[in-house]
Amino acid sequence: FAASFVGRWSDKGIVDGKMSLIDWKTSDKIDEVYAFQQLAAHMMCPGNEDVVQVVAVPVTNKTEQGYSKPKIKSREETMQYWELFLKSRNDFKYRFGV
Repeated sequence: FAASFVGRWSDKGIVDGKMSLIDWKTSDKIDEVYAFQQLAAHMMCPGNEDVVQVVAVPVTNKTEQGYSKPKIKSREETMQYWELFLKSRNDFKYRFGV
């Protein structure tokens, strides 16, 4: 598909034995809908066919390790966020004509 968006995820690597896209979120409270729409878009980009899950990691200074429990979604679970992303992108295009 021809992508009409740009962006960058934080990392790609193995989490719990599975190839993952990882996004470090600089807030201890994640807007899951926004975060997983963003990760879904990255997951659908060429070169990420091997990704089986996406991971949003809240970075915080409230814990000793500097982050809170990651939120993980499988590729299948993430597809609903891909559909939301496409709708949001179309709504933006309609509203602003770009």
